[in-house]
Amino acid sequence: MAVLEVNQMWSKDAFNVATLEGLRKKADIVTGYQIIVEPGTTEVEIAAHGDLPATGSLFVDGNAVELSAIRLKKRSFSKVSPIFRVATCNYTGEFGPTGATDSPINAPPVISWSDTETDEGIDEDWNGSPIVTANGEAINGVTMKIADNVLTVQKNYSLFSPWLTSQYRHSVNADTFAGYPPGTGRMTRFTAKQEWDEDDNGYWAVSASIQFRYPYNTTSEKAWYARVRHEGFYEKVGSKIIHAVDENKDKVSRPVLLKSDGTRETDPDNAYWLEFQRYGTMNYNALGLLN
Repeated sequence: MAVLEVNQMWSKDAFNVATLEGLRKKADIVTGYQIIVEPGTTEVEIAAHGDLPATGSLFVDGNAVELSAIRLKKRSFSKVSPIFRVATCNYTGEFGPTGATDSPINAPPVISWSDTETDEGIDEDWNGSPIVTANGEAINGVTMKIADNVLTVQKNYSLFSPWLTSQYRHSVNADTFAGYPPGTGRMTRFTAKQEWDEDDNGYWAVSASIQFRYPYNTTSEKAWYARVRHEGFYEKVGSKIIHAVDENKDKVSRPVLLKSDGTRETDPDNAYWLEFQRYGTMNYNALGLLN
């Protein structure tokens, strides 16, 4: 059996544009076709006919201009009679700021701010004094709720590299980013959704979240460092390292405070802290998230 005639219907045409945040724009377009067939022609034969737009194809306007990323996502066929069918084609897609022919890659980023509060272990009070008993013994397990600001950015990219993203997920900002000094920002979450094949006018819709750690009792560049009080069971005496002993010359059962050189510190107010780098540094502005 065969398709005899395909004609586009003016009565089904619809063009709707919407935006949720006023920055990124989305179009929904509907077109329709009248199809005359021989009796017995199957729906599969009709759907495969070359005069009908293929699923995934870009929308072409009345001036034969191909729109950037508005594609045919759904086709539906209704049977009016044994020889008459109606096809409804639903196009949808995002486009750039200058109009429907503009690539969605040119759309501006969508930026939002929030915060997160976590319980973090602390070893100093707000004034920088060690947290100890009246006898100078270290107290462990004290926590504080620290509130960090979180920046979330949604942006379209022509290409996406999971490997590069994984490096950022294990780094902090080496540069001033979103107004925050180096060392304070860390990418804590990302998603990337492929909107059609990047080799066929497609792109990636990326969302990334950067958490800016408040540098509690430390410097900004060390905001994400691990931080522990310098203490242990061994101390340096002269040129030797020995097991620390108490006033009775017995080996201590609890760690003792240490100075920066490893010798014993007897004054808790002079406690020394060790800070260890846990993440590498990368240039966050190079991501182009805010451009």
